[in-house]
Amino acid sequence: MTRGPHTIVFNGEIYNFRELRRELEKAGYEFSTDCDTEAALYAYSHWGAEFVNYLEGMFALALWDAAKRELLLSRDRVGKKPLFFFENGRQFVFGSEIKAVLAALPSKPPLDQRALDDYLTYFYVPYPRTMFEGIRQLEPAKCLRVRLSDNRLSTQSYSYWHPVESATRVKCGSARENQRTLVDLLSKAVSERMISDVPLGLLLSGGLDSGTIMAMMARASAAPVRSFSVGFKGHSAYDEIEFSKIVAEQFGSEHRVLNAEVSGAASLAKIIWHFDQPFGNPTAVLAYELSALTKKSVTVALCGDGGDELFGGYPRYLGAYASGPMRRLPDFVRHRILPWLGGQISDDTHGRHQFRRMREFLEYCNQPLIEMYLEWIGYFSAREKANLYEDNFARCVKGQDSGEFVRRLYQESEGLEPLNRLAYVDIRSFLCCNVLEYADRMSMAHALELRAPFCDRRLIEFSLSVPFNQKFRFGQSKWILREAMKSTLPQAVLKRKKLGFNPPTNAWLRGELRALASTLLGPDGILKRGLFRPVELQRLLEQHCEGVRDVSLKMWALIALEIWFRLYQDSTDVDELQEQLNAMCSSSTARSSDLAGSLV
Repeated sequence: MTRGPHTIVFNGEIYNFRELRRELEKAGYEFSTDCDTEAALYAYSHWGAEFVNYLEGMFALALWDAAKRELLLSRDRVGKKPLFFFENGRQFVFGSEIKAVLAALPSKPPLDQRALDDYLTYFYVPYPRTMFEGIRQLEPAKCLRVRLSDNRLSTQSYSYWHPVESATRVKCGSARENQRTLVDLLSKAVSERMISDVPLGLLLSGGLDSGTIMAMMARASAAPVRSFSVGFKGHSAYDEIEFSKIVAEQFGSEHRVLNAEVSGAASLAKIIWHFDQPFGNPTAVLAYELSALTKKSVTVALCGDGGDELFGGYPRYLGAYASGPMRRLPDFVRHRILPWLGGQISDDTHGRHQFRRMREFLEYCNQPLIEMYLEWIGYFSAREKANLYEDNFARCVKGQDSGEFVRRLYQESEGLEPLNRLAYVDIRSFLCCNVLEYADRMSMAHALELRAPFCDRRLIEFSLSVPFNQKFRFGQSKWILREAMKSTLPQAVLKRKKLGFNPPTNAWLRGELRALASTLLGPDGILKRGLFRPVELQRLLEQHCEGVRDVSLKMWALIALEIWFRLYQDSTDVDELQEQLNAMCSSSTARSSDLAGSLV
């Protein structure tokens, strides 16, 4: 869209665009459309580069100012919408997908080996790196100014939102006052995200977060809310149908249960193709199927993403809370006895993670808070990677510290309570790079737009100001949210424990994906890349077969990596590769022992 000397390319939604429009009309601007893109464009004309501070929403945008010969790129505060760019002093390319940037370059950039090292730590590639040297991700809440002068390009990046500073300015009241503030902020965030000229619904899991959004939507809408939940055939332990029905009945929504017969391999190539990078969270498979089914009924859907990060919903927050007293134990107990006890615990390999979490808690609770947290949220440790890497690859990433990404975020959070510092780290890393990444990529793969009220800027600032003892109290996570909603939501929802949106990864790898895993992790798969030692992959497969350690996520991440190599390094057509993966699954009924023997 162009208005005068200004042209904007825009992806996303500005939720407060009507408020902006009223203010800009008072200032003399005349609108010819009723869209948020025009409001954003005139906001730049009126406020200059500061205009992004007035935008509330999810967006990635590029704005060309012909008078200044200047390009301004910006990404929303939480990082819901992606934005990538390449710059070499003479050429500047940007796009919402890496594949769009690649299409504009004369040749494919080489593999960024340090990004690969990061991936094995987090199972995503943390910004600003990508898997391609020279292609970068614009960080959340940042602008990039690109100037053209004398046929040379110069760039300058800067942050426009500092949530820690904003949180320290938020006035925090008593527990009861904070509960009322939470309801007011969340109600406003939900109402703003319900503005739509296309069919709108809610992804209802039956948990506290989506149940809360259901209550807010029902209050704001004159018509029944359209809600959707998913059940997985053959894996009922992983769905929440009964709880979603309870919530739907409470608020009279038009509820539909979408029955998905989810296969671990049926869309794997297509899923990785949509990410443009390896992505190791298998929940993406469920999100892909859920989005496909939901799009048949609505075009926009609200979801509960962000509630766990804001209000202490993950088990690791409980672990961090409990680690405080453990650090006061004698050194011999902390450094010898507790790690030894942890080593005696075997993992549950049937999809539940309590034993693994207890083991990791005992093994690492003697470390400083952020180092302990890094061990918990990381997958392949520095020691495991050192053993896994072939010598040439190890030399290429020598000196790389993947923990630097999280440590930097932890340093940025100074001034917050210790456990709220971890929440900040999660908001800027796990939420942005993992949860919102798969939610956006998998929904947009089916032209479904997801909106996350918990990711509202004002809610985030408020949540970081709330004392952690109001988030976790009396053995309950998200205590402030439960208390705020206790007279509104069904008791069954308020009292239930978190299940999580997780697929049966281990069951897949022991069943339908056995042959696929043995092929992709064997000599004709990832081993031919020359990156990893066969003996270490062999050990990983043996651990999987023995069932002492749950290594299914590590195996899944390596499978995703090999699929990415075939798509983006070998240039295999996505449909052709999908057929190959399907054939791997159907061509053999390999026993579990075949996995361990595949590298011999």
